[in-house]
Formats: sequence, C-alpha cells, structure tokens
Amino acid sequence: MNEAMREVLVAGQGTLHQVKRSFFPELYAYYGSNPKRFLEAAWINAVMILKTSACVADVENLTLKLLGNQLKVDFRGLREKCCSNRPPYEIEVNRTLLLV
Repeated sequence: MNEAMREVLVAGQGTLHQVKRSFFPELYAYYGSNPKRFLEAAWINAVMILKTSACVADVENLTLKLLGNQLKVDFRGLREKCCSNRPPYEIEVNRTLLLV
C-alpha cells in the first residue's frame, strides 16, 4: 500500500468530511474543565465525523473515558458492505490518546 492509497482509506474520498487529524485535543482545550460536557461533545462529534467521512456505515461501539489528560477510546464499527457474498469489513480501535 502506498501513501496515496493510505490517504484515501483514512481520510476518505468524495465525502462530506475528510479525516486529517483528531479533534479530541481541541475539544478538550475548550471543555476540559467540564469532563462530562467534554465526553458528550467528543462522542457526538466522533460519531458524526465517522459517519460523514464514510469511515464506517455502522458504529457498533464507541466508549470514551477520561484518564486525567488522556482519553481512552474503545471503538468498533462496520464499513459499508461492498459485496453481497462477504460481510462488511470491521474496524476496531482500542487506544489511549494524550489530549495536551
């Protein structure tokens, strides 16, 4: 896989949004003093961007948990089904992101 193909797979092509970077640190800078508000805004924004970027067709699970200045992300989603004889590709991410 070359860099151009990777860019299309990650950022999307011909979609409403292209994913270029994480928006979590910016939201944390704005809502960090109110963890509940931050988690709500982060969850809603994550689902919106995942769907409008065509990264996934279905969000199976998205759990966000603050651990100090880190965000634990547990995500599972399904890409759009492209072939009738194969199940849709599943994406799973379990990571911790530094917010500052």
